[in-house]
Amino acid sequence: MNIARQAIDEEARSGGPYARSLLCGLNGMLDTVFDDQRFDFYFFSLSAHRDDAGQWANYGDKGKGFAIGFSPALFQPNQKTPLPCPTENAFVGQVIYGREATFARHRKGVRKLAKLAEGAANANP
Repeated sequence: MNIARQAIDEEARSGGPYARSLLCGLNGMLDTVFDDQRFDFYFFSLSAHRDDAGQWANYGDKGKGFAIGFSPALFQPNQKTPLPCPTENAFVGQVIYGREATFARHRKGVRKLAKLAEGAANANP
């Protein structure tokens, strides 16, 4: 959450007035929405390579674990549009490790949101 806040703050400082207004509101909303609430994520981690030594060392109890194989088709989306309630949607994506890479990923989404806000406000004064 701190990394997301940093990306929001950075874009709010450098963006236009409409983006700044939206992003400052979003940042304040994070406090209200997630204040004293548990924000759960559930991960199911997979490897693209079936015999990766690093995976066995880090996640397979140093080679003493076991592997279960799944068909890649199992992880294809089964719906074309997201459901209205975000908690009813499943997401399949790559896990990004490290603060810098995570910040860059958050910043990309925040910048797109800022650009959309500015574009919509300027097109519809």
